[in-house]
Amino acid sequence: VRRELLGDEYDEQQLVALAKVAQEKWEELVRIGLPSLEPLAAVLQDREMTEYQTARRHHAAIAIGRIGGERALELLLAERRDPQPRVREGMLAGLGELGDPNTIDIVRPFLADRDPRVRRAAVQALGKLHATTAAEEIGLLYRDEDEAVRSAVVDVLGTLEVPAILPIVEILESGDAMSKRLAARALARIGDPAAIRYLETSLGDSDYHVRQAARQAMVELGWTPLEVRNDVTEEKPARLSLRAEWITEGERPRQVEPLREALGSDHPLRRRVAAEALAMLGDTDSLEALARLASDD
Repeated sequence: VRRELLGDEYDEQQLVALAKVAQEKWEELVRIGLPSLEPLAAVLQDREMTEYQTARRHHAAIAIGRIGGERALELLLAERRDPQPRVREGMLAGLGELGDPNTIDIVRPFLADRDPRVRRAAVQALGKLHATTAAEEIGLLYRDEDEAVRSAVVDVLGTLEVPAILPIVEILESGDAMSKRLAARALARIGDPAAIRYLETSLGDSDYHVRQAARQAMVELGWTPLEVRNDVTEEKPARLSLRAEWITEGERPRQVEPLREALGSDHPLRRRVAAEALAMLGDTDSLEALARLASDD
């Protein structure tokens, strides 16, 4: 009946989308899908220079990217040179949601944008586009003046299909405290036990929270302190970990004694890491045992 009254141009879903745009129901517009594109395009192309309209354009760009398709790509690319950072940020977020790897080279130049919100959006978009080839460029931003950009860099480097471990390690070694914590979490998320050797150094960091983040990351990668035992059952006796922890926190007693005991272990790897830990502690009382161990090996 409505089509008879309103003619062939009538599209009920598009009318619903127009109403949702007026209500700023961005999620519902994404659920409606393709019929929402033109109403959203009208918002994105309205270049009224007010804070309110700029925010609407930002949200419209992201929704367009989530809906996807060739028309969505066309709409987003038209906003590449928009003077409003908030709109460029939304455009990049939309491209990330769109997920077309052919847009990687379009996103790359925005890593050098003058606005930190845009730089962060470019980093995040490249992460969603699985831009492993851009890992080195992304890694250079770990020294960015903006904390949100640095956080995005660490997060993205740890999620690429071929994770960029070395830039993350560099952040772990020379970044600020927050960046180091994020780097430790990123290495844990990558899940490569080989990263334990980089994290071990951070157990001696001057910042308590960095030490804790490194320790937690190591545990997630399969490491446990030397004195930690597995659950004891009648069928399976407790056993000591192969790894040694040598950093002391607060009132926790130094772990020299369990390390010394580990020098007599039947397991050569446990003996070696215990010896390394005691050497780092500067435990002169263990020199004789270490000398014997060296001559045995």
